[in-house]
Amino acid sequence: MVGQLEATTQKYHDKELKDCTRYRSYYMTKLMARSREFVDGRSYTWPLKYARLTTQWLSEYQKQERNPVEQITQAEEPYVFSSTSCILSEQELKKNQGKERILHLLSKKLQMLKDDVAKDLATQIWIGDGIKEPTGLLSGTSTAGWIDMSADTGSQSGTVAGIVRGTDDVGAGLYTNWWQAHVDADIGGAITEGWINKLIQGCSHDADSPDMLISGKVVHQYVYAIATGLEREEHKDAAKLGFKSISINGIPYVWDEDCGSADADGIFAFRLADHGLYFLKGSKMDRKPWFKPEDQRAYACDMYNDLTFVVEVPRNQGGYGGITG
Repeated sequence: MVGQLEATTQKYHDKELKDCTRYRSYYMTKLMARSREFVDGRSYTWPLKYARLTTQWLSEYQKQERNPVEQITQAEEPYVFSSTSCILSEQELKKNQGKERILHLLSKKLQMLKDDVAKDLATQIWIGDGIKEPTGLLSGTSTAGWIDMSADTGSQSGTVAGIVRGTDDVGAGLYTNWWQAHVDADIGGAITEGWINKLIQGCSHDADSPDMLISGKVVHQYVYAIATGLEREEHKDAAKLGFKSISINGIPYVWDEDCGSADADGIFAFRLADHGLYFLKGSKMDRKPWFKPEDQRAYACDMYNDLTFVVEVPRNQGGYGGITG
C-alpha cells in the first residue's frame, strides 16, 4: 500500500502541491509569487542603508573634504522549521476500496494538506512569535513584530532582525526612525478618506509608496461605505487573481480573514517589494514519501517548510487601529 500511495501521489498530485500559485488571500498569493530559495541555512541577511552622504559644492580650487560616513548596517533573521502530516487510516482505506474511490480519497486528503499548510503559513505571517515561528507582521506573543501595533502613539520598541528600534534607528531627516513602521495613534472612531490618505502618505518616501491596502472584513465594510465613484471599482490585478477589492488612489484595497483575526479593527498599508518569504533550498512545500508509522494503523506523509519571513524596509509599511465605523 505504501508503494501505491507514493506512486499515485507522485503521478497525480506532487506538481500541484509544489506549484500552488493561489493562496488564501491576495496578500499571500502575491507574497508567495515573490518567494525565493536560498542555500544558507543559518539565517537570511540583508544590508540596510540608514544614512545619506553629504554632497559638497565647491568653489574654484577649494579642497574637498573626505570624511567617511557609516551608511550601511546588516539585518539578520533566522530560519524556522515547520512540519504538517497527511494521514490515511486503515479504516478509511477499507471504506474506500477500489481504484476510483481511493484516488478520490487521496486527492481530498492532499487538498486538505495543502489548504492547512497555506492556512497556518498565512496565520504565522501575521502573528508569528519570532521564536519557533517566523516573526509576524504584527507583534507576536513574545517578540515585537515588523509592524508593532501595540505602540499606538507611533513610537515603537523592541529588537527585530537584530536591529533595536529607538536605539539603532536614530537618524536625521529622511532616516529618522528608519526601522519603524508608520503607526499613528488609534483612530478611535470612524474611518475617513483623510485617515486613509494620511496612512498612504505616512508610508510614502519619494518613489517608495504602498501598493496594497488591507484589513479585515468589518473595516473593509466601513471603507466601502464611504467610497464613491471609481473607488468602488475592482482593482484589475486583484480581480484577475480572483479576489474582491476596491481601488483607492490606484492601490488595491482587499479584505483578508487572517488580517482580521490578527487585528479586527485595523487597516494596513504595505509596499510588497519590501516583503520577502525565503525558503531553504529544496524545502519549499517539501513532501516526504509515504510511510507506515510504527504501532499505528495508518499511513502518513509529511510536508516540510523551512523558511524565514522579513520586511526589509519597515518604514514603508504602516497601520492604524481603533476603527469603529
